[in-house]
Amino acid sequence: MKGVFLNLSNHPIAQWSEAQRNGARALGFGEVADAVPPLPMVPPEMDEAGVVALADEAASRAVAQGARAAFVAGEYTLVYALVHKLCERGVRCFATTSARDVVVTLDPTGASVKQTVFRFVRWREYRG
Repeated sequence: MKGVFLNLSNHPIAQWSEAQRNGARALGFGEVADAVPPLPMVPPEMDEAGVVALADEAASRAVAQGARAAFVAGEYTLVYALVHKLCERGVRCFATTSARDVVVTLDPTGASVKQTVFRFVRWREYRG
């Protein structure tokens, strides 16, 4: 069955590392594709029913775009609802795991500059 591994996050595939893209392809669900439109932003004043409605709309669009599996990341309550909606529709859902490498350097003024680099490690499936 032809399908896609759909990116349902606010992290476009163009910004993923090669390891993350290759890891998604290796899962065997099809080519990696960004959702169109991308995952919606959740207004902070939105109630729970509104979040569930956003999740339902996003899940329906994902299925229409051929999702067999999806990377789901974003606002916590939307992710929770969306994973459930996708699983109900037979779409497997994944999160990334990463190592956080912290580098501290001194800038020209002598101030400490802390940089955190997230390095993709593997995909982890959401399980209910």
